[in-house]
Amino acid sequence: GPSARRECGQHQVMLFEAPPHGLGTNIHYMSVLLAKTVEEGRALVMTGDWYYRFDCAGDDGWACLLRPLSACSAEEAKAGGAPVHWRSVPLSYSDPAMSDSHYTPPAYRHHSRGVLWWRSQLVSFLLRPNNRLERMLQQTRTMIGYRHPIIGVQVRRGDSCAHGETSTLRPGCQGVEAYVARAREMAALYGVGRVFVATDDDTVVAAFRAVGEWEVNVLPVDRSVFESSLFIDSTTRTCTP
Repeated sequence: GPSARRECGQHQVMLFEAPPHGLGTNIHYMSVLLAKTVEEGRALVMTGDWYYRFDCAGDDGWACLLRPLSACSAEEAKAGGAPVHWRSVPLSYSDPAMSDSHYTPPAYRHHSRGVLWWRSQLVSFLLRPNNRLERMLQQTRTMIGYRHPIIGVQVRRGDSCAHGETSTLRPGCQGVEAYVARAREMAALYGVGRVFVATDDDTVVAAFRAVGEWEVNVLPVDRSVFESSLFIDSTTRTCTP
C-alpha cells in the first residue's frame, strides 16, 4: 500500500531560524530548543539563513555542512502550521524557572555524569558533519598532522576581549600564560605531547610554539580578518566563499 504520510506540523516540529549572532550563541539557543523538543516529543528543524557555511549554493544554509536534524523539511513544517522560533520569541534560554532549559530525560536525570554530559550529547547531535564536511575535516587533519592523543585549546581574542571589558556579564580575557599552564597540567596528567590550538590571534600560536614542550597543530589561516573590536561574524562571512 502507499507509504504513511509524514507528520510535520506544529505538534510534531519546532522550527528555528538563527539570528545573526555568534556560532556559540546560536548553538546554545539550539541546544535549549533541542532539549525542549525532546521533552515534548517533537523534532527540531532549521529554517532560514545560516552564517556558518562554506562554498555552498545560496540557500543551502544548515545543510551545507551539517546533517539535517529531522526527516521533516522546513517547507513541510511551515505548510503544517509550525511557527518559527527566533531569538525574540519569549522562550527562556537560561532561566529554568521560565522554561526547563536544563531538561534531562528521566533515564539520565540522576546519571552520574550529570547535566553537562547530557547537554554535550545534544550539541554532539546538532553538530554532526555531513559527508562533505567530513571529507574537508579529514583533509585538514592530514594537512596539519592532527592525530590523537591531543589536547585541544581555544583562545579567543578580537571582539571577545573588547566585549568582556565593557560587559557586566562576560568575563574578561585571560593572558595566554593561563592557557599554557592548563595545557601543561593536562599534558602531565595524560602524558600527551601534542596540542591543537584554535585561535584568532597569531601571537597565541607563537606563545604555544615557544614553550617547546609539545608539537603544536594549528590551522594555516589568515588571522588578520579577526583583528577587530567589533562583532566579527559579518566580517568573516564576507571573507568566506
